[in-house]
Amino acid sequence: MFVAASILNIVAISYRATVGLPFGSIIVILVLFTFLATPLLAFGGVIGYRFSSKFQSPSATKRHPRDIQQLAWYRRTPFLMFIGGLVPFSAIVLQLHQVYASMWGYKIYTLPSILFVTFIPVIVIIALVSIGLTYIQLSVEDHEWWWRYVVLLISMLAACFHLIFFSFTLPLLCAWRNILYLITMTS
Repeated sequence: MFVAASILNIVAISYRATVGLPFGSIIVILVLFTFLATPLLAFGGVIGYRFSSKFQSPSATKRHPRDIQQLAWYRRTPFLMFIGGLVPFSAIVLQLHQVYASMWGYKIYTLPSILFVTFIPVIVIIALVSIGLTYIQLSVEDHEWWWRYVVLLISMLAACFHLIFFSFTLPLLCAWRNILYLITMTS
């Protein structure tokens, strides 16, 4: 994230855009982080180590493992992944259309607060779907939960292909928008 922000800042300064942070402000932020956050992190680690108690397991384990039952079709990974992608996507398709249209220069936002107003329900919907799907996954005691992250990696690679494809096939008005699009889509 720091590298992406640095690249965006360098490009913004080279184009003399107003969003670029001056070098002095970046140094002040780094000094504050170094001399404030790092000592507080060390202090919290020492306090946590000194006041820690011995670990006590919240439940007892049994000697004989249970049989793992077959899951219903609506509790299996493909269906949960489909729902986890469909619900947030259907909620933000209008917002993505607005962002892409303004980025390519077809439209200009008349009210910037429209994007913020549509962003709040999107965050709420994504949070509720994530909580619900996590509850379903934990309640069925799915012992192969880690395989979902392999598929997540594949979907992230597909998203990267999407942004590279669109950044090189669609004409942009200037290089600043192209770099802004690439950095914001990969962050």
